[in-house]
Order: sequence, then structure tokens, then C-alpha cells
Amino acid sequence: KAQGIEKLNYISLNKGIADALKENAKPIMTQEQCNMTIQQKLQEYAAKKNFAVKEEGRKFMEENKTQPGVVVLPSGIQYKIITQGSGIKPTLEDTIKVHYKGTLLDGFEFDNSYSRGEPIEFPLGNLIEGWKQTMVLMPVGSKWQLFIPSDYAYGERGAGANIPGGATLIFELELLDVKPVKK
Repeated sequence: KAQGIEKLNYISLNKGIADALKENAKPIMTQEQCNMTIQQKLQEYAAKKNFAVKEEGRKFMEENKTQPGVVVLPSGIQYKIITQGSGIKPTLEDTIKVHYKGTLLDGFEFDNSYSRGEPIEFPLGNLIEGWKQTMVLMPVGSKWQLFIPSDYAYGERGAGANIPGGATLIFELELLDVKPVKK
């Protein structure tokens, strides 16, 4: 059984093949209609798959917010302070220097600056919304755990091969430095 094909209509398939082999046969659908139908079926399949992933994330976030030390922002993003620093807090215009580990709910690690052996610098304003909303609250020297619903991460599209559409993400994030924008 091919992935995403729930029920194949063999009668229509055989008729389509037979019609295609006939001379001067007029197809039932134009190439454009075929492409649109395939695209629609792929979108329906992705939406079903994303719904299940998103629902798993919703259930996780609902349970997680009751855990000791978990703070819930108005957006629904959650964080837990592991270590509270005392340095400056970044603004969205600043560049941040961080160490982090990102995982899916099942523990699959999709990124880890610790394992690469060096922290990374990013302009905070270019990052996912979940980082933007939490990092402006985080003083340098802090290490927090972030729980980010898909709407504030990579949404329905996901990211690359390792982050599926609809995925809730967990980050362990250490803010090492802030480089304020020069005004």
C-alpha cells in the first residue's frame, strides 16, 4: 500500500490506461486538472498528518502547563527556568549568542549546538516567534527550557526533513551574550 493512498479505484485506473493507449483518445481530464487533483490529494494527506502531530502537541502543552515551575505566556508558549541569569535582556533588534538543543516531543534531537562544540549567534528578530517571545524575557546567563507550539515554531510546513508540519518543539536554551544593535 503506497503512503497516502487509502483506496485505489482499479476500474478507473484500468480505464485510464486503456484510454491512454487508444489512438486519438480524448482524456477525461486535462494535464492541468490532473496536476490540480494530485496537488489537492497531497494537501489533504499533509493536513491529516499535521492534524495528528498538532493534536499530540496540544495534549502535551495542556499537561505540561501543570508541571511545577512552568510559566505560560498569553500566546500559550511555555518555559521553565533552569538557571536564572542576571545580565541584560535582549531586544528583537539585538544579536544573541546561545547554546541550545532542540527536540521533538518524542525526544528526537533535530539540532544541538553543544554537540557541535560552539555556540551560535543569531539576530533575534530573524528567529521563530517562540524564541522571540521568550528571549526578550531572558537575562544573559540564563538557561531555560522552552515549549513552543507549532504556530509559534515552523507551523504547518515544518522545517527540513526532521521537523514535521504541526510539530511542538522543546528547546533547552542558554543565553550567553547579547550584542545590542548600534544606534
